Amino acid sequence: MNLPDISVVMPVYNAEAYLAEAIESILCQSFKNFEFIIIDDGSTDNSASIIKQFTEKDSRIVAVSQTNQGLGAALNRGINEAKGNCIARMDADDIAHPDRFEKQLQFMKENPECGICGTFHISIDHNGTELKKVTFPTADDDIKLHLLWYCPISHPTVMIQRVLVQENKYGGIYHNVEDYDLWLRLTEKTKFYNIPEYLLKYRKHEKNYTRNKLTVIEPQMHELQKHYYIKNRIDLDDKLHKYLDRQKNILGTDFIWALIAIWKSGHCLTFFSLYNSVLLRISLRSHIVCWNQISNLNLRHRFTRQRRR
Repeated sequence: MNLPDISVVMPVYNAEAYLAEAIESILCQSFKNFEFIIIDDGSTDNSASIIKQFTEKDSRIVAVSQTNQGLGAALNRGINEAKGNCIARMDADDIAHPDRFEKQLQFMKENPECGICGTFHISIDHNGTELKKVTFPTADDDIKLHLLWYCPISHPTVMIQRVLVQENKYGGIYHNVEDYDLWLRLTEKTKFYNIPEYLLKYRKHEKNYTRNKLTVIEPQMHELQKHYYIKNRIDLDDKLHKYLDRQKNILGTDFIWALIAIWKSGHCLTFFSLYNSVLLRISLRSHIVCWNQISNLNLRHRFTRQRRR
């Protein structure tokens, strides 16, 4: 019996409203040689029945049932069951593009040094209506830099080498940000890449885990960011300078120097806030806010010295 190239791992918890559509989007992939591991994490709705119906129709589905243990434990259970060289993540309320696996697997075969491959995604609401097209940095250096202040890898779009995630499981004390914690731990072990195509529809709704847990997630992310920066400061400083240098034509040289002055002064949270606002809307207002921060932090002297070098 031939082993699958890809093991799809999808945890399910009370997802009956969207589960069938998510499963169908995987079974309709243009790339066919995969196993589909669905972990029912103690659902109390009709999810188990829906999974059973699909299991009877398609032999690629491997149905696993367990008591409710949370997302990280469910993912680790699926990883332990996996036989494919690559593991593809999927959420039970999202919709995968038909060519997602084909494009990701081709990229990873052509670039074996890349162990984690994500994609852009389209945010949709509970009815499937498009809300927003979401992009991320694509290159390894840029992804590892942006990990400092947010998660530039969309978790349900990820394809990852099985050996990486078997040796570095989800879990630990950061159980509300399992993916972010894992990416930070893997920055020293592999390269990252995001395919610049919208290969997943990411659903936002009232039961969405991330939105409901935001007050818990943010403190854990800040703790992880602090450790990541302390451990990798020299390398991240170099990545930041190179990245900002490429943005001069967009932001302007003076504005870039102002941002660097804030960064070097140790006001990282101020830098993150300003830079994120600039990413969202390049505007005069963003520049004015930055200059006010420069003044408030008494950094004009440092900014002036940097410009003269």
